[in-house]
Amino acid sequence: ELDLSYTKIIAPITGRIGRTQVSIGDLITANTVELATLVQLDPIWVNFQISEKVLMKARNEFSSDKTPVTYHDLVVTLHFSETLDYKELGRIDFVDNRVDQSTGTLAIRAIFVNPDKVLLPGQYTNFSITLPETESMLLISQSSVQEEQQGRFVLVVNEQNIVEKRMVTLGDRYGINWAVIDGVDEGDKVIVAGLQKVRVGIEVKGTEQTDKAFEKKASSSDSE
Repeated sequence: ELDLSYTKIIAPITGRIGRTQVSIGDLITANTVELATLVQLDPIWVNFQISEKVLMKARNEFSSDKTPVTYHDLVVTLHFSETLDYKELGRIDFVDNRVDQSTGTLAIRAIFVNPDKVLLPGQYTNFSITLPETESMLLISQSSVQEEQQGRFVLVVNEQNIVEKRMVTLGDRYGINWAVIDGVDEGDKVIVAGLQKVRVGIEVKGTEQTDKAFEKKASSSDSE
């Protein structure tokens, strides 16, 4: 029973196994025989290289844009042919820290979801990289969001300086901020500090502040 327990090999990753190199009943020794090759298919990584000149040109274009752009913001599209693209978009998750002196290129890797197993290891494809599209959205500080059985809510100060409760629907997180889908409109005064001192219906005197996009807080009112 002890010997049989040694014959069970658990795959370290989820993927697709290739052709086996041994048969049932073969005697093998650890670290001397390759049993099979296992590859991960979802997600899958695409490796490519870009020239130093292209890299410098891209950096100049990015720096001239008003929107700050990092490698992780860039969208990668795979092209199987001139008319057929891979339906899923990829994101860059690795950029090497040096240029290969022998080729003058920089190694980059992008990650793609591959639920239908369309992409396979060793496959060659063309790709293109595009700048992300800017989108306006309303952000509120995570510190202003509270939660109860009915869902998430925030406390806002109305025109009469009375505290009101607003149920909110939130989207993705951006740093310390939440994207607001519904419940708060532009110009609303959201309480982000001193929440333990206030309750719905009381009058408050707050200090207003308006932050720029992607700074520490969205438009808010600190209660006193």
